[in-house]
Amino acid sequence: MLFVWLTFHYIDNSSRDARLKEVCFYESQFERMNTIDQSTYRAVTYCDGVWNLFRYSLFHVMNTALPQLMTVFNVTEAQVQWITNGYMLVNALMIPVSAYLIRRFSFRHLFILATAIFLLGTALGAVGTQFFVVIIARMVQAVGAGMM
Repeated sequence: MLFVWLTFHYIDNSSRDARLKEVCFYESQFERMNTIDQSTYRAVTYCDGVWNLFRYSLFHVMNTALPQLMTVFNVTEAQVQWITNGYMLVNALMIPVSAYLIRRFSFRHLFILATAIFLLGTALGAVGTQFFVVIIARMVQAVGAGMM
């Protein structure tokens, strides 16, 4: 939704309003989108880019940490791979769910909730002393990341 929202800002005004009304689910969303200025677009784009960079770097850091996790938790390669596989499965399942949630709730509240869930999973993974806790923490992170 954010990509569509930012893309329509750069389309000429005659076709922009017609296309934007097709994308918006409610008239209030359309009115709210028309009142946001250029600096807000830049701020939202910047914050979204920084957040996505953090998410993707966290995913790749986890992949390089798998051998260390194998030795710390004394698990096999197949077992430690569930940290990555579980994250990807839950993340993929949350994408259609988030489409439904965006229609039901405001984007702002949903983004705050998703960030809180992601941070909860991060904190749970940081304090996890058993392997299954780390897997569950990554899946909680995936719920938050999939909602974004």
